[in-house]
Amino acid sequence: MDRSDEVRAVAVVVDRLSAHFPEVPRAHVEAIVTEEHQRLDGNPIRDFVPVLVEHEARDRLRTGGAAEAAGLLYEPPAP
Repeated sequence: MDRSDEVRAVAVVVDRLSAHFPEVPRAHVEAIVTEEHQRLDGNPIRDFVPVLVEHEARDRLRTGGAAEAAGLLYEPPAP
């Protein structure tokens, strides 16, 4: 998977998660997906990055997406 395919696949993840979590503002879903995508930078095998990003972002949205969006539970990702 080249970088442009990966970026398109991650954009689809944002669409899918925004539809699945309509109570969470889209901008917040985008921010979570972007953070999870950035956490995987530097990994040499990129084929599964969109799947991994979706999994981690979905978990975050399930466990506190609405509260996190409201600024109540924000925990920045570990370095």
